[in-house]
Amino acid sequence: MDKELSIAEFRQNTGITDRVVLPAKGTIVPLRKLSEMGVQIVSVSAMPEWYLRKMLAGVILVGSPNIRPYANATVVIDRVAPASLRVIQTFVLKRKLLEFLSRFDNVFDGFHVSHGVAKKMPMIVIGKRKSDRQVFVSHYLPPIIEKGPVGAYLLDGQHRNYMCSRVGTTIEAIKIIGVSVPPRAELITWDEVALVDEKPVVRVIGGDPNFFRDLDRVGIDG
Repeated sequence: MDKELSIAEFRQNTGITDRVVLPAKGTIVPLRKLSEMGVQIVSVSAMPEWYLRKMLAGVILVGSPNIRPYANATVVIDRVAPASLRVIQTFVLKRKLLEFLSRFDNVFDGFHVSHGVAKKMPMIVIGKRKSDRQVFVSHYLPPIIEKGPVGAYLLDGQHRNYMCSRVGTTIEAIKIIGVSVPPRAELITWDEVALVDEKPVVRVIGGDPNFFRDLDRVGIDG
C-alpha cells in the first residue's frame, strides 16, 4: 500500500459501513508509516471475520477493474510452513528484513498482542495526532496465500515468510481458497529467490501484469 486512502473511499471500495469498528472519518495508511507519523496509538483490536472478508472481496484486478478474484472465495486463517510455499517475487530485500526486526513491533507497544510476525492475527490499529486531531487507521494482515487455478502460492508476505523459514517456525496466514483467476506471474520456489541489497530489474518471471491484484484500494499494505 503506497498511497493513503480516505475512510470514505475505503467504505465505498469495500462496502464496510459499520461505524463501531471503524471511525466515521479519517485516513487509512500503511502500518509501517503509522509508526513514523508521530501519532498516539489509541486502539489495537482483533479484526472481525466479516470485515476481513469484505476487504478481500473488494480487491480488483488492475487490468480488469470489474473482476473481483476473491468475491466468491473461502477465507480461512491457518498456520503454514513458509518453506513449503511457492512464490512469485524473485527477491528478498535485506533492509526490509532489518526493518521488521528493529521496528515492526513499535506500533504495538503498550498493547497485549503477540510479538513478532509469526503469530499475529488480523488487526485494526487506530491512531490520533495531537497537533491536528486527525485520525489514522492501519490494517495488519498476516501473509496472504491464494489457492486457485494453478494451486497454492504466496501472494503477499514474502519477507515475513522468509524470516520464519530461516528460524524454522510456522506462521499465521490468510488462505483464500477458490480464487477465480491465475497469478500475475510464474510461480517459483524459494531456491530461486535471491537475498539482495536493492530491488532487481527482474522482480517476477513472465505472466501478465493485468492480473496484478489491487490491494491498495482496500487498505491492504501489500
